[in-house]
Amino acid sequence: MESEKNVVVTTRVSEELRRDLRSILVKKGVTVQDFLADFIASYVNEENGHDYAPREPNAETIAAMEEARNDLGEEITLDELKAQLDAIR
Repeated sequence: MESEKNVVVTTRVSEELRRDLRSILVKKGVTVQDFLADFIASYVNEENGHDYAPREPNAETIAAMEEARNDLGEEITLDELKAQLDAIR
């Protein structure tokens, strides 16, 4: 089976609509991109007669997002990050 590749979908909305959507989604820990991908998948699946449940971040993900928003993480160098990534591969 061939692996699916992601494509970029671009749309234009007013700045006010983008800002309002973003302020709603940030409270849920969801990006605009993830929301739109889930919305499109949900619509296509519904039209094709399939059930689809949007992704919801789990507690660990929400905590990590809050930490990132509040800049509570530790600062590391690029070399340190590369070493950490190499260690888990």
